[in-house]
Amino acid sequence: MNTIIDRVTFVSTFWSVSILVLMLFAILIFLVLGMPTLFLLNVWVTFFIHAAIIVVPSLTYYAVMDIAFKNLRKNGVLDMKDWDYVKGGKLYRWPDATYRYLKKINWYENFLLKTKEVAPHIYQLPNIVFVSPSANKGRIEEKLYDLFQKKFDFILMDYSQNIDGKATTKSNGKFTYLEGSFDGNNLKANLAKVDIRFADIIMDIRGCIWYSTDKKDRTGEGVTHVFKEFHKSLNMGGVIIIDAVQLSSKTITRNQICYKCLNLVLGFQEISTYQKIKRFLNNDFISKHFHMETVGEGSNCLAIFKKIS
Repeated sequence: MNTIIDRVTFVSTFWSVSILVLMLFAILIFLVLGMPTLFLLNVWVTFFIHAAIIVVPSLTYYAVMDIAFKNLRKNGVLDMKDWDYVKGGKLYRWPDATYRYLKKINWYENFLLKTKEVAPHIYQLPNIVFVSPSANKGRIEEKLYDLFQKKFDFILMDYSQNIDGKATTKSNGKFTYLEGSFDGNNLKANLAKVDIRFADIIMDIRGCIWYSTDKKDRTGEGVTHVFKEFHKSLNMGGVIIIDAVQLSSKTITRNQICYKCLNLVLGFQEISTYQKIKRFLNNDFISKHFHMETVGEGSNCLAIFKKIS
């Protein structure tokens, strides 16, 4: 959740734990230096009072909320795939904040430039189908649509159907956000529903591919399945474009703290799609059917997979 009470609780917990750590270091130093017993006792009392009044209630709140939401999801009371994106959800603010951050670093212009360099043949087509299977609010795609030539047909969809504030279909029909829930794992069938046989560009920024694997995954079966589905959905020479910025855990933690405490976006909150799946990219299917190239630098880095067979 991303309500006011959640933000206040997060901030208080963060600073309270920081203070406790400093107090603990102070106590250790006092013990080493042999400070008076009464003085040391006062520090210990202050330490436990601080923990009891602020830290324990805050951590209890998080634990109770986490257990409650897991039970609601387990019993089917809430559709958790939509919950994060409605007003008050933890991801409600993030798409707009990310949109502004990408605009600041000229990500959109870089995207257009690099895709033209890697796949110039696509831009020579009489009509180009651009598909985003995990569009979220669709603001990134909307900005790209304004930059690209108007011979592009943008098709947007998302697994979550109740996203508040998402982009709307343009009147000329060249920018279409499909209503309903569409799983990117079934992209070929989803496109068939709107009479699209093949796409020329599939953009999946922290989307379907990102969610297809986690730390426990040892085989990459989910990643391969999505690539097979996207392969079926692409014209020959078509491309899959994913985010490929290289982020350290330290940077991610800093970005998360700034976003949760200050609603300030310094960068991305998670590792990139490329970072998450690169250990699986040497499998037989991906190597045989795609040529991969990384382009751009820093937060503008992209990985582009061109369909070659």
